[in-house]
Amino acid sequence: MASAVIKISWRKPLSGASITEAEGGVSGTCFTLASGHTITCCHNMSELFVPNQGYDQCKVFIAEPAGKVTELQPGCLQTYPEFDACLIMGFSAEQRYRLSDNDLGPASECALLGFEANTAPFDVRQVNGVLCLDGVQVERSRQFYHGMVPKKRIFSIDAADIKIDGKHGYICDVSAKVGLSGGPMIDLRDNTAVGLCFMGLPADAHQKNEIGVLDIRQLPFLR
Repeated sequence: MASAVIKISWRKPLSGASITEAEGGVSGTCFTLASGHTITCCHNMSELFVPNQGYDQCKVFIAEPAGKVTELQPGCLQTYPEFDACLIMGFSAEQRYRLSDNDLGPASECALLGFEANTAPFDVRQVNGVLCLDGVQVERSRQFYHGMVPKKRIFSIDAADIKIDGKHGYICDVSAKVGLSGGPMIDLRDNTAVGLCFMGLPADAHQKNEIGVLDIRQLPFLR
């Protein structure tokens, strides 16, 4: 299963005061392989530990579908921008995927997993002056699209947030909401991980018609 990356920003209260205003929600998706590597998209993480505009504090969490919540610390990200990929160091989800050995042909059905961005399937509370998530139910924000047959594609992209050249991947024709970036593409024949969702088209629309997927088997840290 995939996990949700959640970011919360707030203003630092006066000494002894409670936090009265905070904002945040799902920032992206990540998933863990059987090797223990946890992968997400690089472009999603560029300002992950920077408070949202108008705030001066932030925290980042990973929420797993079973309910476990882990706080991430600054410095845990190892980025590979030439693949728009990112390793989250020091975290591995309990549920993991084997890396696929399959070649995806014209009859290979796959699934995409992720969480809708900017949703907030949780409450925020303060315990002894520390901000915590409460009542986390990421399944409320889950996206699961299955049955599509991906089309092979070579990606060369020179955009403000994504710059990759000659990378192997796939295009999936699917109507999906923003937030899949960082999530896995799964081969439904044996439930193995093939790809990393990293872009959706139209680029600035909340509802996407196509999802671009990078083949993770070309990532240097998985070879």
